[in-house]
Amino acid sequence: MPRLSVDVIQQLLDEMERLVVTYPEKVERTGKTLDELIAGTAFFPGGTGLWRGRIPEGPLPMYFPEKPVMFIAHNFGNLASLKEAIRDKGEAHSSFANLWTNLLGFLEHAGPLDPSEGFFTNALMGLKPDNRSGKMPSCTGYKEQCQHFLSRQVQIVDPIAVVTLGGEASILWRRAKRLYPFLCTLPSIQIMHPSARYKDQKPTTELWKREQGAKILALLR
Repeated sequence: MPRLSVDVIQQLLDEMERLVVTYPEKVERTGKTLDELIAGTAFFPGGTGLWRGRIPEGPLPMYFPEKPVMFIAHNFGNLASLKEAIRDKGEAHSSFANLWTNLLGFLEHAGPLDPSEGFFTNALMGLKPDNRSGKMPSCTGYKEQCQHFLSRQVQIVDPIAVVTLGGEASILWRRAKRLYPFLCTLPSIQIMHPSARYKDQKPTTELWKREQGAKILALLR
């Protein structure tokens, strides 16, 4: 039976609140209810993690996708980026637009894979205290709690496969699989983060998107 998106997202928020209780100093928390999240396309936990189009305040799908592809990045960003996305009512048309443009380019070469068939989330919860890129601060218990919650995200979302975006997310995913062996039964692959490029800027942008999309397509076949 199809699940209501509002119910699934709230369940994720409730589990995040229950399991991730130890945050590093100055790391802010994201919203606890659907109304506190970004009202448009945005990665979880700042947003709902569902594709809501490239328009401000795109509508939340009534039903949560069945067996979506779960895309896992490292962390959401910082408080400033969250406030910006809340103000702009979404990420896909704001300063995050380049990330989404590249990610959508990956998906175009993965079948194509409709973004409405994805769930877009992060391995670490909370908001960085400084720049929105780079490593998240840590403290005793924090990453372990996030990895426990990541395993719960998988159980709740029930994806068909996992795609990690970038090396840091991939490291956290591998650690979670060691702690929770049931995750090893789920097909997964690492691709480059949509905000990254090869250092020598080769291949071309289009070929780069095609390469990443081909990896996703191979995973799903």
